[in-house]
Amino acid sequence: MVISPQRNALLEQCRIDARNYLALKMRERQASDWFVRIQSSPDARGFFRRSVLSKGAVLQASAVAAVARAFLLCADEDFAIAPKKSEVDSIRSRAAALKSELDKAAPWWLIPDARSEEFRVPLVKLELIS
Repeated sequence: MVISPQRNALLEQCRIDARNYLALKMRERQASDWFVRIQSSPDARGFFRRSVLSKGAVLQASAVAAVARAFLLCADEDFAIAPKKSEVDSIRSRAAALKSELDKAAPWWLIPDARSEEFRVPLVKLELIS
């Protein structure tokens, strides 16, 4: 799926707004732009008026928080930004350092899982990422 740069900008702004909403205290959420936009959208308006949510602001703010979390889960997974080379290199070097430290460690103070192939093989694979 190809997304235009303008849609990417809108997606990023929505991500920022959703994260900012979730960072607010409960009493601040009702005055936020995210809260107002969700509640005033044509699809949500009737839902907020005719459901149990019409009975209280805290319930409404909680419902909008669930929308924000769901949006972030979907948007972050589908449109994840690739890591920078420096970030990949950092993970590779930390994996190599951990493997080296584990190799040097005395077997009597390491838990058995730290010596298992299930743990070691992924570390080696991280070192080999190019």
